[in-house]
Amino acid sequence: MIRKSNQHVEVLERQSLLDITIQQTGDLDAIFKIVEIEDISMTDDLTAGGDPIECNFINNKPVADYYRINHIRPATSITLDELNAITGRLEGIDYWIVEDDFVVQ
Repeated sequence: MIRKSNQHVEVLERQSLLDITIQQTGDLDAIFKIVEIEDISMTDDLTAGGDPIECNFINNKPVADYYRINHIRPATSITLDELNAITGRLEGIDYWIVEDDFVVQ
């Protein structure tokens, strides 16, 4: 059951769209509705303090309430530089970036 919330959420440092989705709606499936409303990709990087994300519905009230009551604002986003520092430079065609790791001629 979807319940109305009427919320615009300010993005914090290192928050991903998945973080915002679970925090505000209590259900990761809601990401599909949010990307449609916001006209963004679910993999887009969000800018802290930028345009707020519209989350005017709640899919799972107990989970959303838990995050709200306990002031939980997850921020799990990681940059490519941070990932490389943790894992070492990732190599192979799956990880190479055009014009960075190789040039197409």
